Amino acid sequence: MRQIITNSNKPSKKAYMHVNVILTFETWNEYGETQEFFDLYLPVSKKEVSAVQFIHNKLFKKIVKQCQRLNRSAGDLIKISTAGNWDLFAEVTGLESLIEEGHNGKWYFGKGRTDIDSWETELMEIFGFGIDADLSYLNDNSTHDQMMEKWLARYTLQQQAQVNATQTNI
Repeated sequence: MRQIITNSNKPSKKAYMHVNVILTFETWNEYGETQEFFDLYLPVSKKEVSAVQFIHNKLFKKIVKQCQRLNRSAGDLIKISTAGNWDLFAEVTGLESLIEEGHNGKWYFGKGRTDIDSWETELMEIFGFGIDADLSYLNDNSTHDQMMEKWLARYTLQQQAQVNATQTNI
């Protein structure tokens, strides 16, 4: 098993899977950004049942906490992208990785979407991911130009709301 330096700076024989996470939100933060990037270290046990259960039980609660730390609403979250050290997971557990089980490590959310799967729907119900993001416009048959016009209109409204909020606070 690989050693890792924990928060206490003492070597540990406990296995931690490094996961790089990108969260994409429907709205912009105060810096005009829709994405947040961070790394997590998830403890891996020989007793894991499957890669899906491992991720379901250990990743998503941490994402909710990270949203809170970042002052972001989980309801505004429209995509979770991950890249992890699945070799470590397989080495410790002897199980197939999430990738080997056929999942790409990305989850999509949003009200009105027709392209999300049952796991994504369950995550929306349990953790509230994407419940405030109306992405029904993704389902219409608009041309690219029409979709961009809708996006630009939403962006303009969000920017104006930020300006108004700033002026109110002055």
